[in-house]
Amino acid sequence: FTNGLYIFTEDDVSFLNTTPNDTANSIMKTASMNGCMNYQSVVKHDTFLFFYDNKQKNIYYIQITDTGQTRPTGPVAKEIQSYFQNIKKFKMFSCIYNNRNEIWCIIDEHVLIYDYFRNEWVTRQEQNIETVALINNTVMTGGNLGKVYVENINLDFDGMFFPAVYQTTFINIGSNSNLKKQKTPLLLVVNDNYENDFWVQITANGKEKNP
Repeated sequence: FTNGLYIFTEDDVSFLNTTPNDTANSIMKTASMNGCMNYQSVVKHDTFLFFYDNKQKNIYYIQITDTGQTRPTGPVAKEIQSYFQNIKKFKMFSCIYNNRNEIWCIIDEHVLIYDYFRNEWVTRQEQNIETVALINNTVMTGGNLGKVYVENINLDFDGMFFPAVYQTTFINIGSNSNLKKQKTPLLLVVNDNYENDFWVQITANGKEKNP
């Protein structure tokens, strides 16, 4: 990753610019002021290094720019910080396949998936998943019950249906500073062929209204 060695501690990340043939001219510099929980909570994802900082209770990443330089960026997990309290296990897995760009996180008994394209998080209900692997463009998971699961092939998990909820932030009709008056109804569209049941809550001027 960028012709050097990244050294992670609980407090920060250092970059050792060196090669095996030229150790005399090695240079050590700080790459990020955010630390990393352990070796399982860091993952290379395309041109990024994602890692979890247990002291800051958030996920950060180091990015390679177009000029070949590195840049610390983040955080990316403000919406799910409630899962980061008193955790004992944090594993990260990179899954880039077909038209998806995901980072799978196993946090104790929880499974959370970060969609990099949409900048959204998906939280899975508690299921027996301990590890994730990307094999031939297919995400496969496994737990401690002796089973290997193939993900994203049907609407259930091991024969059991789990309902899904998609929750968005408040829709401000395109502006944070100007009041907008809506003249046409909101249209919610789901392109996937799933069994969909929508529940919509509308709040206008601090009061709930019927959709």
